[in-house]
Amino acid sequence: MQTFCGHVIGYLSAYRILLAVAGFFFVMALIMICVRSTRDPRAYVQNGFWFFKWLFVIAVAIGLFFVPPTQNLVFSRGGRGWEEGH
Repeated sequence: MQTFCGHVIGYLSAYRILLAVAGFFFVMALIMICVRSTRDPRAYVQNGFWFFKWLFVIAVAIGLFFVPPTQNLVFSRGGRGWEEGH
């Protein structure tokens, strides 16, 4: 398997890492809906399990590097369309 530096370093890698982090925080926000107290079992997920949360983010970020670059253009062009109002 041949790897080009342009696929590993650059704006696409930043998009992939940011997508992994944004996805993580979106999942965490969904988990925290209607949590009113720190005694709720879901609050323990928010306040603990840091090793597993970091492992999840890193695994998703690494997994996104196996997505073809053309697939990532869909995400980046969609964001630009919103930005320009199209």
